[in-house]
Order: sequence, then structure tokens, then C-alpha cells
Amino acid sequence: MDNTNKDIKRPKAHKRPDAAAIKGLLFEGNFGQSNADDALPVSDPISITQMVLKLSEIKAYDKNPRQLINPEYSSIKASIRNQRSLNNPFNVTRRPGAEHYMVQSGGNTRLAILRELYAETGDEAFNTVHCLFVPWTNESAVITAHLVENEMRGEMALIDKAYGIQALRSQLEQEQGSALSDKAFIKIVIELGYKLSIRQASRLNYALELDQIIPQALREGVTHRQLDTIKNTEKAYLRYCEGKTEQMPELFARNMTEHDSDAFDFERVRNAIEHELGELIDVPSNRLSLQIDVLMVEDSKKQNKTELLIESIEEYPDSRESIRGQNEENHDAEQHNVRLVLVDEPEQQQTQTPNKPHSSPKQSSSVKAVEPPKRVIEETPIKLDLLSLHQQGFTLAAEIAQSVNMTHLILPRSGGMGFVVEKPDIHPQNLTEWGIWWMLVGLSEQNAEQGHVALWAGTELYQLYASDADGGENVRNFLSDPPNMQLFPFQVLNDAEILKDCVFNEVVKLMENCRTLRKQFTSDMLWSESTIMSA
Repeated sequence: MDNTNKDIKRPKAHKRPDAAAIKGLLFEGNFGQSNADDALPVSDPISITQMVLKLSEIKAYDKNPRQLINPEYSSIKASIRNQRSLNNPFNVTRRPGAEHYMVQSGGNTRLAILRELYAETGDEAFNTVHCLFVPWTNESAVITAHLVENEMRGEMALIDKAYGIQALRSQLEQEQGSALSDKAFIKIVIELGYKLSIRQASRLNYALELDQIIPQALREGVTHRQLDTIKNTEKAYLRYCEGKTEQMPELFARNMTEHDSDAFDFERVRNAIEHELGELIDVPSNRLSLQIDVLMVEDSKKQNKTELLIESIEEYPDSRESIRGQNEENHDAEQHNVRLVLVDEPEQQQTQTPNKPHSSPKQSSSVKAVEPPKRVIEETPIKLDLLSLHQQGFTLAAEIAQSVNMTHLILPRSGGMGFVVEKPDIHPQNLTEWGIWWMLVGLSEQNAEQGHVALWAGTELYQLYASDADGGENVRNFLSDPPNMQLFPFQVLNDAEILKDCVFNEVVKLMENCRTLRKQFTSDMLWSESTIMSA
């Protein structure tokens, strides 16, 4: 018999610990690791989570696109002081390895105000911040979130937006390790959830150029329309001066700088430029002005191929109706988030009499606008980020619920509309609570179809519904009947005392977000078993 292995020592079988031993191990910190240096690191939540933080734990976003003071700063501060709290929680995130949380999308103004009020009063109510934690993804996503938030609120100066877009492009190129073409950059920005077109990007780049000569005017509120007028006029000046003088760039920049002020008037700049230029090339200024106007019209007719992303109506807010009337076909496409590529012959291009900030006799023109091009040769849908829409839906729902102290009843989900609604702690105490709660349940679509059940099956509200064996009696006893569509609009939606204006605006945004989800994604994508299981 071979005894070669008889002296090899076999490992002793470990004795299986009994229930008491297992319980003891579980109650030891980090499963028995007593060395503090070996403690497991505390990690941030992996989904959107409600948090209550102290001011010392939060810092403002150091790359915030908004640099100018919020024009509503004083009124926001007065509102927070009177209520001793925020109407709407803001979002926070945390960079990997960072000690402090930071503002993730909007909220820098509110954070600064809370710091001021806490320093002034010492009231701990201002030192306690209810917020929503959004897991960190990358720097470009945070910059985009701030741009989107400011765009939604309509409070961001054009020059701040220009520098914000510039910072976003720089960050994206850094993350991707290579330069981006204009097309590639705009495609990524749209996928991140921010509306940007080639025309808007060009306009914002021009604003950065003008910031070297009229910084004060830009910070006092130069509009998109005025910026376009300045750009088109400068191009016409340069074209007119070809072969006549090379001094136009210096002349234009100097006169712009000399007139830079908080009451900037480009018409006065034009008068000064044309007076000086007329003397320089020996042409009467009034004739020169007419020739510049003609060149501006001709320049608008030169394009024989135009590629554009349909922009939001914020393009020219003061011309909303005229834009719709002139190009109904493009407006319809905009409503469906469609990308159009338009091609036509030069004589079919839309022309436009130059727009100047202030009317004057030399602005009158007999040139009639040509019908805009209508032949669509390519149509592709704009891609929207499902995760961003879900996060935005939850955030908006939570902000609306905050108005009636029901934020804790809004639960984030990665399926459906991005959120579901939980049962109130007690019976709604007034019409406002009742109406807003039911409205959020309806917008969530959680109980709209049987296929949606899995997304809220674990809630107390579902248990309440499930306990009803006979006609929903338990639900009615606790929540009362759902709103009557005949009464709900005037009882809740139309009553500013019930639904404050700021909350109403959030309701509209949430409805738009839900509609976008419905339009851009199929029911299978929103309510599929795989989506619900990952929620």
C-alpha cells in the first residue's frame, strides 16, 4: 500500500457558528473589525435621496454658470426670512473623495441667503437645509444641470449663459480627451438635456467676443435680438468697407466701447460710426446708412442651405406670435422635438428687414419678407436622456409636494414618470393638501393601469388600495373621493390662494416633463418589467 501521503496534515473542519454567535458578530462594528483605521468608508446614496444637512456641510458650486447677482435676490431673501425655511429644496451632490456636499442644480442663491440669515439672526432654522441628494456622475453633467435649472427659471443673463456654454464645452473636451466640432458638441449637449442649436451657439460665441468691448452693456441685459442686430450690422460694415478702408474693425470696436453703459443704445452707436465712416470715405452718412441696410437684407438672402435645430420659443420672447404666424410648419415640428434640415434656392430663403433696438426713419424699408423655406428633406428625432427626465420629474414633484409639507411622500423611481406618491400620514387637512396630493398621484400614473402596479406595490398607499375588497371604501374613508374634473380646475388650479403662482409654475413644468416622457418613450420602455425591477 502506498503511504506517501499519510503524514500530510489535513485542515481541521471549522465548526459552524451557532445562531447566538452569528448575532454577536452582526452587532459588532464592521463585523468584528475593531481597528478604527480599517473601518469601511461611508458611501453616498446611489439614488436620489432626501437629506437634512447643516450649512457647514454644503458649499456653493464653484463652476456655477451664473456670475451676476440674481435680480430677485432681495425678494427671495425676504420670503425665506418670513417663512424661516425654503419653499423648494435644492439638489446637492458630492464629488468623489470630497468632504463637503455642493449645490447640484440651482440653489446657489438660496444657499447664500441662508448663510446671510443665519449670520444675522443665529436662528437654527436657517442652518438646517432640507435638500435632495443626486448621485455624482461627472462634472459636465453638473454644469449642464445648472444651465438647465437657470433656463427653466429664466433668470440667467445672456453673457453668463455664454460663459456657461464655453465652460461646458471645455469640460466635455477634457472628459473626452479631444476637441469637439460644433455639431458633435451640440449633439452631446442636447443628449444631456439642454436645448442648444447651431444658431444659438454662434450667437453666444459672438457675445464672448463683444464682452471685450461692451462688458457693462452685456451685464445690464442685452437681448438675443439686439445681439443679432449688432452682429449683422458689423458684418455689413465690414463687407461695405472692403476695398474702401481697413479701419472699420478699429472704428467699430472703439465706438462700441465709448458708448458702453447700463443704458447702451446701439442706434446711437450706428449714428456715431456712420458719421465717422462717412467722413473717412467721403460718403454722406444718410446714404451710407441706407446702403448698410440693403447689405443686411442681401446677406440674409445669400444662404442657399440652412441647417438648424428647431429652437425653443425663447429665441425671441417678444415675437412669439409673429414667429408662429410666419412659420407654422416649423412651429409644429418644434412641438414634437424634431430636427429639420431645410434646403432651398437663394430666392426662396426667408429675408428679414434688419431689426434695431430703437425705431428711426432710416429703418423703414419697402423690402418684403420672402416666404420661409418649407421643403423638408430630412427629419430625425432629437434624443432625450431618460435618466435626466426621470430625475427632473422626481425633483419637480418633490418641490410641489414641499408646498404642503409632503416632500417625504414623493418616492424616486427609475421607471414610469420618475416618481410615485405614498399615502399621507394623516387624512389631508385642507383643500390644498387634498388637491395637490391627488394631482401628483394622477401625474405619476402609478394607478392608471394594472401594468404600473409593480412600481408602487411596496408602498402603504398600495396596501390601502389592496385592503379594499368592496368598492374602495377604505380609500374613500381616508382620502375622500378623487377630485371631480368639473370642480378641480376652479377649486384648485385657478385659485392663487390655494395653488400659489410659484407652485403652479412647477406643476406646468412637471406636466411638460411627463408629456415629454410619454412622447419620446414607449410604454414598454417606461413600464417594462426590467425597468420596474430596477426601480
